[in-house]
Amino acid sequence: MKYIERGPKIDENVAREIINHRSLRHPNIIRFKEVVLTPTHLAIAMEYAAGGELFERICSAGRFSEDEVSFAF
Repeated sequence: MKYIERGPKIDENVAREIINHRSLRHPNIIRFKEVVLTPTHLAIAMEYAAGGELFERICSAGRFSEDEVSFAF
């Protein structure tokens, strides 16, 4: 689950991204299962992927070898 606090962060770009992402069907792309709007947050239920966030791994490592990159992508 990902939670985005309601407010100025949620705009037409977020809505467009949700619509586009829900239509994607590919084995290497995480699928959105459900999107729920609560009084305080936008909640997005997504497919589970072991290994954590790729962005966090990139930030902590700084650089990857060619073998690591080819494995991730």
